[in-house]
Amino acid sequence: MRTFTWVFLFAGILVWAFAHAGSATPPTTHTVVIENMKFTPANLHLRLGDRVIFKNADLVPHTATAKDAAGFDSGTLLMGQTWEYRPTTTGTIPYRCRFHPLMAGSLVVAPPTPETCP
Repeated sequence: MRTFTWVFLFAGILVWAFAHAGSATPPTTHTVVIENMKFTPANLHLRLGDRVIFKNADLVPHTATAKDAAGFDSGTLLMGQTWEYRPTTTGTIPYRCRFHPLMAGSLVVAPPTPETCP
């Protein structure tokens, strides 16, 4: 009887573990297109762990540069070039184009989605 109880308990733990494995939301890839002298979307909501690809679809060079000196900077992106960024902190990260300061956007980074159980 004692062995049966331990086997039953162990089986229950395995079922629970498999039900919860991989239930967190996987990271998402977002694209910000730079075109017609603007970032689209201008304000992007994402989660920590997601990645953002900035793509220059304009004829002129642009950058995606965080307004915070400790933030990110894509460097010069020529037409057709892309640059990838993965936020490392939560919060709002305003950015702009260094060449065209009126071009601006923001990344609103939320914590990762917690695991959910059925």
